[in-house]
Amino acid sequence: MKQLLITIAAVLLVGCGDSRTQESIERNIEDLTVIMRVNPTSPDEVGHTRTEFDIGDISNLYFYSSGAFSFDEIRIGKTYESVTSNEPRTSNDIIFYEGFDYESATQLANQDGWYKGGRISRRSDNYSIQKGSLTYNDISSYGNRAYAESSEIMSGISRRIPQNLLKNNNGKIFVSFMLQPEVKLHEGIYEGYFVLSLGTNKGKEINFGKGGESKIATKEHYVSELEGGQKRVNSGVKCEIEKTAFIVLEIES
Repeated sequence: MKQLLITIAAVLLVGCGDSRTQESIERNIEDLTVIMRVNPTSPDEVGHTRTEFDIGDISNLYFYSSGAFSFDEIRIGKTYESVTSNEPRTSNDIIFYEGFDYESATQLANQDGWYKGGRISRRSDNYSIQKGSLTYNDISSYGNRAYAESSEIMSGISRRIPQNLLKNNNGKIFVSFMLQPEVKLHEGIYEGYFVLSLGTNKGKEINFGKGGESKIATKEHYVSELEGGQKRVNSGVKCEIEKTAFIVLEIES
């Protein structure tokens, strides 16, 4: 019976100009392939690729940290160019933009769209707005930047973003952001991690940034990983104090 239904669905889709089967469409909504590129110069750079199954659609954005770091210029777009251009705010392909154009020396959790929370967060009061933007090569920056102090308590903060990003954008999006380690590397509980975390409508998360305590010796590098540092993949790019990294993610279902 299942095979019959799949065949009927496939015939209907082909008749509508779509050669994919219903089964493949349903599967792809749940499975994600992510290419992480650190400091790329073009979309042709290899980066590293991970595929996660039965994980769901991107619907949430968090930062989790115990180490001191700054972050800036969060962009979600439909194309690589839209998240790496000098004028993202006027691009028709930009879905979401955060340039931290808030008053300096204020709490980040008090700003529009930001709120206390996140799966492992126990505090958010160490996240603030600092004067001046992060810069990377010729990528334009606007407003100020966000900063998190190191902490001996797991900290985090949440940002509202559009829901079901892949379903609503033909199954593919690009995300870019800037990270910069501050003060001292590995300072803070669990050896000073800081990551941008993309959460799904199934309650799963994929993290991108500096890993923390782990049996895998990649805590000095930018990585991608699952919750708790599982399935960590090393980008090969080291984290350096006061040196900005520009991270671009290509996410496809």
